[in-house]
Amino acid sequence: MKNTLFLLLIISLFFSSCEDELKTNLINNLTNNLSSEILGTWEIENYTDIQEFGVVENITNLETITSTDIDIGPEDGERWFVTINDTSMIFLYYDYNIMNWVDVREYTKDGNIYYFQDVLGGFLTITHLTDSNLFYNHMYLENYDDWSSNGIPDIIFDRQTFIGNMKKSELP
Repeated sequence: MKNTLFLLLIISLFFSSCEDELKTNLINNLTNNLSSEILGTWEIENYTDIQEFGVVENITNLETITSTDIDIGPEDGERWFVTINDTSMIFLYYDYNIMNWVDVREYTKDGNIYYFQDVLGGFLTITHLTDSNLFYNHMYLENYDDWSSNGIPDIIFDRQTFIGNMKKSELP
């Protein structure tokens, strides 16, 4: 009886340690695959751009949205590309296949979140990734100080959120 109990204890310890190792390996593999699969050029297939303007009152810290604009794209003739390498993302805008705008953003990475170093509150979150499709949420925040009637600055903000998907692509 003691031998059977001892054997069951050993087997349960063995399987629980294997389960932890399996979970760790799975998480590491997903993180490594995310890093390698995201590199390259992607074309934005669709996006929703939600831009909120508002104020954070200086005493109560209460946020009030004063206006919201929502755009859905891309529009006819508009093409957006993102080229992702190990340390930066290059955003390219084409209007009827003529490059019209380029922006390079250095980033630091934490899991599936890419934090842009040059944009206050700017980050891109990968919500789903396959070999040929990337779904994302991209947000940045701009703050401006404005003097209120009591002489203490309120914070005026412009928060922009993009939600959409991209497909693996080549530049035009």
